[in-house]
Amino acid sequence: MDSKRLLVVGPPGSGKLTLVKELTGSVPAIAAAETPLDGLLAADAGRPSHAGLSHTLRLENKYFTADVGVWVDEYAAAAGSDVPTLDEWIAAFAAPEARAVLDEIGCVAVTMRKGADAAAAAAAADAAVAQATAIGALLRRHAGGADDDWPGERLVVAVGSGVLDTAALDARLGDVGFELVDLGASGRGAYGELVGAARIREVLEAFAAPSEDRAGYITFGSDGEAEPAADDASEASAASDTEPGPAEPTAADVDGLERLMERMKAVKEQSEGLAFEARRAMADELVEDLLRML
Repeated sequence: MDSKRLLVVGPPGSGKLTLVKELTGSVPAIAAAETPLDGLLAADAGRPSHAGLSHTLRLENKYFTADVGVWVDEYAAAAGSDVPTLDEWIAAFAAPEARAVLDEIGCVAVTMRKGADAAAAAAAADAAVAQATAIGALLRRHAGGADDDWPGERLVVAVGSGVLDTAALDARLGDVGFELVDLGASGRGAYGELVGAARIREVLEAFAAPSEDRAGYITFGSDGEAEPAADDASEASAASDTEPGPAEPTAADVDGLERLMERMKAVKEQSEGLAFEARRAMADELVEDLLRML
């Protein structure tokens, strides 16, 4: 992720340190007291602010090892506390002097708690969508205002046990550019995709390779495994000198491409309104068909 950081942010008690601990195996220390916050994960009244805490997440796979900085910040769900409200938090980050801070962020993970019952779950979902919408707007303004122009990743992470309408909330968050991850999930989802903390690591690994190596990696969404390209430019050049060039396309090739383009259009129309996992499964199937043609 080069110098990019993971920003974990949410209201007090939303599970920020629970997420950090799940990813890293430990939690940040309170700078002043040098004591771990494990005993304060569920604390509310009297707990120290989590704003400004930092930690390190080590990502390792068979191709690279990278240390990703983790920043923790928070905003209040409502006014009336020492913690800034979401509007105040966004105003602070929108200031010109905060631009350098936003430049360092490669992934934003907004935390939320699941509801104790259906009514609480609906309220939590509404709050998460509102927070994601506001933070997404901040990121787009920072990137220049264009939709999806901010190059980082945007997640909403549901923490704890309780009620969560995953499909409905995932669709709503997808409309504002965020992906829902249930931290308590494990294994793989219905379409073979990684879920839970493994999905978050997959998201981070997709762009955590050192910049000099990143051009040589491609990540496939179904398993997140990075595959290296040619070792260096000279190897690629040597291969091109010894291998024949591409053959001229035939009429059958052109017909096949036209059918594929028609199918791409159909998949786009059919996937509108579907949950993220379903859209990704349809896209993966389409990519496999394209690779078979190539």
